[in-house]
Amino acid sequence: MVLGNGILKWRLISLQSVRVFILQILLELLVFYQKLVI
Repeated sequence: MVLGNGILKWRLISLQSVRVFILQILLELLVFYQKLVI
């Protein structure tokens, strides 16, 4: 059970980190786009 819970937690953490990574890229693209427009 402990091993299963550990794997589940790791998968949740990896999903959260991927989401944060994608959000950071989107924010950087938005800032870059605004600089190009202005």
